[in-house]
Amino acid sequence: PAYSNVASFLFEPYSAGVTRFCDADFKVSDPRHRHNKDADNLLNKFCNARSAAEVIRDHEDFLRPISSATIVNSKFNFRLVVEPKRDRVVIVMDTSSSMRSDNRMQNLINAVNNYIAFTLKTGSECALISFTSGPTVLQNFILVDSPAVRRQLMQSVSKLTAGGSTCIGGAVQEAMK
Repeated sequence: PAYSNVASFLFEPYSAGVTRFCDADFKVSDPRHRHNKDADNLLNKFCNARSAAEVIRDHEDFLRPISSATIVNSKFNFRLVVEPKRDRVVIVMDTSSSMRSDNRMQNLINAVNNYIAFTLKTGSECALISFTSGPTVLQNFILVDSPAVRRQLMQSVSKLTAGGSTCIGGAVQEAMK
């Protein structure tokens, strides 16, 4: 079809543009929200080609009558006992000449940028290291607290090129500092 889906396809939950669960043809009028029962994916394989919305609607949690239990007290008091530590992520990337073949360099750039854009937790710290015969610190630890910081990290990764020999040991030592 000539349209792009904006409903789930349950392959990459972080995909941009996905805003809802896909549903059966008779439940939706917008073709972008329709379930593709012919797609070769795990949802179709394990759920008999039913849409994500159908699977959810048919789950026992949604079929049971809603309990009329009364909530006596809905106020909670929380006390922070231990300040949670911030995640610290060091991404170490091979940029040696072996990365020139089979589109490896572009695959590395795409994978790391995908991770930075969609998986790296806001509030974590991230550092970038590339290596050939030795390590190169592309970015010291930076607090990931805005889209601008994510863009900065992704721009550093996107500039990488392949060349030189391979020595991962120095990069791992640098990452452990």
